[in-house]
Order: sequence, then C-alpha cells, then structure tokens
Amino acid sequence: MKWPYTPLPKTDIHTHSEFSKCSVNTTVCGNITMAVLKGLEAIAITDHTQHVLKVGFEKYIEKILRLRESNSTGLKVLTGLEVDIKLDGEPDVSRRMLRKLDVVIGALHNLPYGKSFVESYRNVILKALRSNWIDVLAHPTYVDEQNINLPIELIYEICEEARENSVVVELNSNHKCPSDEFIKICVDTGVTLTPVSDSHILGNIGAYDWQLQTLKRLNVLNDVKWLTVDLLLKKRRKGDF
Repeated sequence: MKWPYTPLPKTDIHTHSEFSKCSVNTTVCGNITMAVLKGLEAIAITDHTQHVLKVGFEKYIEKILRLRESNSTGLKVLTGLEVDIKLDGEPDVSRRMLRKLDVVIGALHNLPYGKSFVESYRNVILKALRSNWIDVLAHPTYVDEQNINLPIELIYEICEEARENSVVVELNSNHKCPSDEFIKICVDTGVTLTPVSDSHILGNIGAYDWQLQTLKRLNVLNDVKWLTVDLLLKKRRKGDF
C-alpha cells in the first residue's frame, strides 16, 4: 500500500505484545501481520522488562525469532525491550540481557516524591544518556503518567547528550510526546528521531497522524534527521552500546 506518512520512515520500533500485561489486543503475530498490512518495512517488539521476566526472557525471544524466521514478506522484525531507567541511570535488567537484543528502549516512568522534580529528572536522564546502554529514549516528556513541562535549558542539555551519545529520541503517538519545544530543539540540534506507536492496540501500529501533523505544524517536517533500521543494527553489531 502507498505510505501515507511520507517523509516519515516506514518503521515502528516500539510496540507491545501479549508479553506486556498492559496490552489490549496486541500479539507478536498480530503486530507483524498489521505491520505488513500498514506497509511498514520494520517493526520491533519491545515489551516491558518486568512483564517479560515473569513469563521468561528466553521464551519471549524464542517466539519473536520463530515468527521472524517464518515471515516471508521482507518485513524486518526486531527483538527489543522497553527498559525502565533506574534512579542511578542504569537499566532495570542486566546489560548482558540487553546485548541479546536488536533495540533497547530506555524509559523513565516514575520519579520519587519529595524532591525537586526537575532536578531529579535531570540527574536520572543525563546519567542514563551517558551510560551507553540506550538506543532510543522513550516518551521523554511523559513521566508519572502525565505530560510534563521542562525548562528550555534542560531540553537543550538533554538533546546535546543524546546527540553526543548517539541516542535516538522517539516521537510517540501513544502519549503524544515529546512536547513541541522538545521536538523543535531536537531538530535544531541534530538529534536523530524515530516515529513510534508505543502500541498496545493492534490498529495503532504504524499510525503516525499525530507525528505528521505535529511536524507540519512546527514547520520542521523536512529538517528531521530520521533513524534507519540499518544504522541501528550496524551500531548493535559493532557493540557501540
């Protein structure tokens, strides 16, 4: 089918399956089928680490690989996880486990109460970006189940660290994130971006209306530096993580 979101890449590297308890109707098999129907060239299955560990990491990887090998459509199917960023900037699972994946999504979901939110956020995110384990930073202005406002100077600091450490920032249609200011600064500073659905609902996979409309409204659509899956896999093979 004709891709309706040109010039956005035909990729969705943040999706959830039956291995995430928050899934509504997504599955590894269903996600792959939907990706083909939507005209995608690549999809990643990136379930939550703690959900996956409860059913077994090896079982999770085995299912993705089995369905990848049986797929004859040309769609690239990537193994991945959405990994919680701990308060020390480290992943909530071992780095040895992460080295077995095609893509690692780093996500800050919660911050402790009782401290300056902005300073806590800054400390955790900057440590994570410098720690050489994240490929893609998930929903950077969605934390504690809400969209947050960050100071402009902090956004610049985050974007500079992301660019210097080859961390991609996702444009997440599930949470409509990041903010306009964050997107504009990403583009201005040359941060690599990738559109994702973060889908828990099958029909939302590869649906990028929010991304396309937002980039057009901000007048930056033709200036974005997009992630390519080939570049991502090359980085992983080299061990630059």
